[in-house]
Amino acid sequence: MFSRKTAPISAALLLIAVAVVASEIGGYYYIQSLYFKKSLTGQGGNGPSGAGSDNGTGTSTLHRTIAVSTLMSYGNGTSRWFNETNVPVGSNFYSFTFTIANGRVEALYYPTLNAHYIIGIDGVRNDGDGVHCTFCWTLWMYCKTDGAWSLSLLGADDIILRDGNILAWDMQDNSQSPLQPPQAGAKTVPLCSG
Repeated sequence: MFSRKTAPISAALLLIAVAVVASEIGGYYYIQSLYFKKSLTGQGGNGPSGAGSDNGTGTSTLHRTIAVSTLMSYGNGTSRWFNETNVPVGSNFYSFTFTIANGRVEALYYPTLNAHYIIGIDGVRNDGDGVHCTFCWTLWMYCKTDGAWSLSLLGADDIILRDGNILAWDMQDNSQSPLQPPQAGAKTVPLCSG
């Protein structure tokens, strides 16, 4: 056991270790509260409303965040908007998707490409073996200048989010040609003009 001389030292070391762990946890939650304050409260509505407002300051909020809106269309008539959700500057769309789906993202990671291939979001999975599929997740970008959706040529990891971006994940039948936009009847363009 401990001698009388080592017991106070051991107790002091234990208290220091507990204090360090508690401060680490507190710091983690503080940083999360700064950057993801609207992650779940920014949900709802029928579409983007005022996305991209920067109040003339060049940034949408304090603490170096930007506002991004995203549509999740599940392919069964159900869709959900995440309007003007604050994310840290420099975030990519894959990490943002992971956040708004509360970690419910299934993906294959390809280290040589530093990219993820989405297999499932919120429990809705591609059919087939996940990669070779008819019903698959497709990634769309909204082109404000064109007032239209465009199928993304980039993967989610390669899309570095900017203030006011509007993106969508859409589960759809990829055997159709042309692919349909994530909102029924919406206009599409092959590439954004602006």
